[in-house]
Formats: sequence, C-alpha cells, structure tokens
Amino acid sequence: MTYTLDKKLKELEFERKQVREHLSLLDDKIYTLRKAIQIMEEEHRDVTEYDTAQFQYRTRRRRFTTNSATLIIRLLKTEPHRYWRVEEITKEILIADNQPNTPVNRTYIKNVHAAMDRLLKKGIVERQSDKAHKVALWRLKTEK
Repeated sequence: MTYTLDKKLKELEFERKQVREHLSLLDDKIYTLRKAIQIMEEEHRDVTEYDTAQFQYRTRRRRFTTNSATLIIRLLKTEPHRYWRVEEITKEILIADNQPNTPVNRTYIKNVHAAMDRLLKKGIVERQSDKAHKVALWRLKTEK
C-alpha cells in the first residue's frame, strides 16, 4: 500500500513540475503578445528598437486612402482615348485622393504600376510601349 502511495505521490509531483513549466511558457507568450500589441498601438514611435532576431516590427502605411484601382479607372474614364504615363496617372490620382502636395516618388509610382498591371490582367486597360522613350503608355481599353 505504501508503495502505491509513494508512486502516486511521485507521479503527481512530476505532473506539478510539468504544469509549472507549461505555465511559465504561457506567461512568456502572454508577455510577448502584450508587448507586440503595445508596439502596434504606438504608431509614431520608432519600432525598430523592439526588433528581435526572429521578428522585425514594421508599420504599414497606406499610400492612398481610396482604392488605387478605383481612382485609376475613374481617371482613365475622363479621357478614354488618351494614353497616359504612369507618372501622370500617379500625380492625378494623388490629387483625386486629396493629397495634392504629396510629391510623386518611386513608392507611389510602383504602387500605381502594380495596380495598372492588375487592371491589365483583368482586361480593363491596355498598354502600349513607346520604344523611343522607353516608357509604357496606358489607356482605358475600348470595345471594338
């Protein structure tokens, strides 16, 4: 009888040890998640100070408040037969998006170019290459 009680006692102590280890792991995870939530809520602070070897914190900033594809289609419908350069489209949709003083830089152009490629795949716009100036010209696809 004493043997079985000792055996049961050892099993319960081992189980207690495992539960404590598991709880400490859970506490660490909870702490990490709370810290991540706190970082995400602090939008304007430098989040690079919290980077670890496994994860780098970055804030995502939307370039346009309205969907860029919607703005592009709206712009191209104003002059459906005109060919536009990506820089022109970017400048015009920044104005349409209530950002007239924002300078047209590479990130905005890349964003618009990606949206134009998606619209090209859907068959909404067409692209023409100007080989003399090494630039792509875009316009709204007209039905024939």
